[in-house]
Amino acid sequence: MKTSASNINENTQAQIKPQKNTGTLVQNILKHIWLSQTIIIIFFLATSYVNEENAMYDLRNEFYHAEMHEAIFSSLQLSGTIQSELKAPALVDRLYYENRYNALWTLNQYPGSSAKELMEMLKNASFYGLDKNLYGYDQLVLLMNGMQNTSRTDSLLNYRKQFELMLTDACLLFAVHLNNGLISTDTLDPEKQAGIFTDHIYAGIRHNDLATRLLSLQPQNLQYANLQKALEKFVKNNEINDLTIEIPDEKTDSTTSINKTKQVLVHLGYITEQTAANDSLFKVALMEFQKHHGIHADGRLNRDTRKALSMSTRERFLRAALTLDKLRKDNEYGDHYIYVNIPSFQLKLFRDKKLNKTFNVVVGRPSTPTPELSSRVETIVTAPEWNVPKTITMNELLPRVKKDSTYLVRNNFKLIDKQLNPVDIHTVSWKDVDTENFNYYFIQNSGSSNALGLVKFSFRNPYRVYIHDTPSKKYFNHDTRAYSHGCIRLQHPDQLASYLVDNNLQSNQKPDIAKLIEKRINQDIALTEPIDIHIRYLTCEADDELNLYFYKDIYNKDSKLIHSLFN
Repeated sequence: MKTSASNINENTQAQIKPQKNTGTLVQNILKHIWLSQTIIIIFFLATSYVNEENAMYDLRNEFYHAEMHEAIFSSLQLSGTIQSELKAPALVDRLYYENRYNALWTLNQYPGSSAKELMEMLKNASFYGLDKNLYGYDQLVLLMNGMQNTSRTDSLLNYRKQFELMLTDACLLFAVHLNNGLISTDTLDPEKQAGIFTDHIYAGIRHNDLATRLLSLQPQNLQYANLQKALEKFVKNNEINDLTIEIPDEKTDSTTSINKTKQVLVHLGYITEQTAANDSLFKVALMEFQKHHGIHADGRLNRDTRKALSMSTRERFLRAALTLDKLRKDNEYGDHYIYVNIPSFQLKLFRDKKLNKTFNVVVGRPSTPTPELSSRVETIVTAPEWNVPKTITMNELLPRVKKDSTYLVRNNFKLIDKQLNPVDIHTVSWKDVDTENFNYYFIQNSGSSNALGLVKFSFRNPYRVYIHDTPSKKYFNHDTRAYSHGCIRLQHPDQLASYLVDNNLQSNQKPDIAKLIEKRINQDIALTEPIDIHIRYLTCEADDELNLYFYKDIYNKDSKLIHSLFN
């Protein structure tokens, strides 16, 4: 085959051309490798420096790891200034033991994410009715700043060691307070509390969910959850101070009284400065304020309203904080229960952990207070008899009978002796009877005039108190309803009785409550599943809408507790 010169030339060029392209390709590959290595080196150098926002770190990058280990171990094993400042040294030691005495909260000069999260919670301890000063917050801030700003390695080690130990101590104390409240010194007993709190905190740091775990230590009932959220809202919206604004009587100085009332309502967020001039809106705001303070909402500046208006934001905060503390010390209530709050003069029925119904009640007067207790309502009694307690017999009933011998007959009482035998009232020489020689008992027969009314709810307790109806209905219209001898008088007892029967007994066992009451038939109705009842004394509550409610300290209990716990 004949080959031309042009063909040879083309073949030669074709052979040379790929060689040129191959060289260029190799150069490009080497160039990309060099760039990739450069990027990797830059990335490695960048990520090898401490990132303050990164909670997880490699201990190989911990420059002061060995020194910190030794510093923490020595401080916890030897008595010294730092250890003596700790409130729970045994628990602190247990936490670091779990972590092999390595740092829990810091990396080199910086706090980790868990430390920042905890410091933010301590800063806002008031959201939970607590005080950041309990946890040495200001000193922790100084230590953290010193740790981050020092250039001396020995100073860094000292700052960091103190910050580590004090923050661990603060965390433990904060966890205990959230769970148990502000209680006695055995709170931090390592034998009692170690397994609960140290494991919880250690897991929270390791899994980076410390705040969630700490908050889960709080009571999980509706009353607590609403109050904690409402207090947080209150703290965010108000300056907590001791400022009080005294409201003069409207009858003596109407202008000043109204103007100062508007000032308080604006301060507490019930009305704005712009709308305060509107008389209708002002009255609506005042009525809302009265509702939140257990006062009849009529828009009038009566004595109770003026006193409530003069309460400082600090007193409101402390009332709420004390209630949170009480609820932390309380037992869980379950899903279905009756709850009586003495200062609110209310009985609340809860089902499936939700408020089902609210009733007004009359409670014991300050001289005969209603006791706090937990029990179970076991029996409903229709048209009950009243076995008069001895104290009432001696202090009230006997003096009346001595003055008026017809009193017993007119009020349907009968008399029995110690052997429970009936005694003819007319055979007793009442003028010769006194508290020393009176050996009888009074029983009031069933009927409309009976002091227990037409329904009684019995539950076991050492105080011999119960919930019952009353013929004295007028007291339910009062704002302050403390008139009984200690028992709880219930408005609309027929409704509570019907609810308990309908939700407790089988259809073929259900008595007709309305008929029994109407016909005055005395009958004991045993509940197949008794319902829990809790009677408590709380001067502050919150509803589902996070409104705070404040009540009179009718027994003067909370003012003493606030002084002992918070002062």
